[in-house]
Amino acid sequence: CLHYSEGLNLRMVENGSAFASLDYVGPGKLENFCRFSWDSEKGMTTEDGTVLTLIFSIDSTVKSGEKLDVSCSYRSGDIYDENLNDVDFEMVPGYVLVT
Repeated sequence: CLHYSEGLNLRMVENGSAFASLDYVGPGKLENFCRFSWDSEKGMTTEDGTVLTLIFSIDSTVKSGEKLDVSCSYRSGDIYDENLNDVDFEMVPGYVLVT
């Protein structure tokens, strides 16, 4: 689930190469708290690389120097291996610095 600060508007999403072997399902609407899903009956992926590319526009009311938070979250059971065992996963929040 994607979370981001007011002042950001999600405009486009592109599936990355790291999970290219999985079936991707994007959100119905590009809005705050939208969900993304990757799954496969064929196994799992071990690729490094980009998972998802997010393209935002920034409201004209946002001032230069502001940091606008962007983060992801998941619930227990959302991330699992090929045997359906939960996988611990660390998500590190980020931000957009307006210049």
